[in-house]
Order: sequence, then C-alpha cells, then structure tokens
Amino acid sequence: MPISRKNGDESFYYFESKEIRSFTNAKKIYVLCLEEIESWHKASEEHYFPCGLQSLFFIDFNDDRMMRSVELEEMCGQALAESWAVEGYDCLSDEPLGEETGGETGEEAREARSKG
Repeated sequence: MPISRKNGDESFYYFESKEIRSFTNAKKIYVLCLEEIESWHKASEEHYFPCGLQSLFFIDFNDDRMMRSVELEEMCGQALAESWAVEGYDCLSDEPLGEETGGETGEEAREARSKG
C-alpha cells in the first residue's frame, strides 16, 4: 500500500493517518516522504501502521533512499544522541554529560549517584 505525504501536513497528521488503521490486511506499507526522510522520525510511534514496523518502509522523494521504520528510528536516534552529546547532554534524560559524570549517560550518572 503506497502513501505519499508530508508528515508535517496537519491534515495527514490529525485525520488521514487514522484512516490507515482500517487497512488491516496491508502486508507492507511504503511511505513516499515528500520532505526529507528524517522528518518521519518517530512517525511509527505516533501513528498506527497495521503492517508492523518491519514491513513499514519510508522512501525519500529527494534522493530515493529507502529504509524500514526500525532502521529510520535507529539512524535518527543515533544522530539525535550525537548532536546532544556535542552540546554536553544525554538526549534521553536531558542531563549533562561531562567530567562530573565521567562522560556517562545521564541514566548511568543517576544510577551512580543513587548507589553512592
């Protein structure tokens, strides 16, 4: 089942995306991303796709990249974590990284503080 949309399109985001639920027999769904593929980061968490995450594919209209939803989430999650780390923060906990935590993630630092 092909879909061609902008994730930022409010009509799709709030209304049309809910219609996807009714396609219960869809084995695979291909989303042609009319903006960069990264703008669909977390779409699989915000919308229900009956085909399952392994069978949900995103295709970038601009450069023809295609990846499964799980691959997109991993790629964008890693990029997000790296960009936050450059600024000295853990993206999951929003806590600072650095000398006082020994470069640990915020979660690791919290755990160490609670033990000690």
